[in-house]
Amino acid sequence: MKKSNYRAVAILLAFIASVFIGFHQFSKKEELKRELNLQGLFMNVKDVEVKTENAIFYDEKPYKSIVIKIPSLASEYDDSVSDSKLVNKIINREQFDEHFEQWLEHTFKKEVASKYTNHIEVWYRDRRVINEQYK
Repeated sequence: MKKSNYRAVAILLAFIASVFIGFHQFSKKEELKRELNLQGLFMNVKDVEVKTENAIFYDEKPYKSIVIKIPSLASEYDDSVSDSKLVNKIINREQFDEHFEQWLEHTFKKEVASKYTNHIEVWYRDRRVINEQYK
């Protein structure tokens, strides 16, 4: 076999291997995304925002960052300036907010989050409750 034939076969094998490795990496990340199911997070709470940034190709984790923003749970109008008459007065919002933030901190699982992302933030109203960096 000629030297150029060996080179062509080596290039073809390298191409096939890189396609296989790339597909495997992509499939693994997509499976992790489905497993995490960020769309199901607080799905019964109106206006929860979940923003993600995909990780680079060679990173084992599917996300570079995840930011979760939860609006007021005490009243739909708590964060509204124009509809202040509609704010719920029955629930003590400040006390509710404090206990909800404590609950978020207590139930947050660092070891689970670190499996899926390099950075995560969880906001409740205008305060960042969780800010974790993993590498």
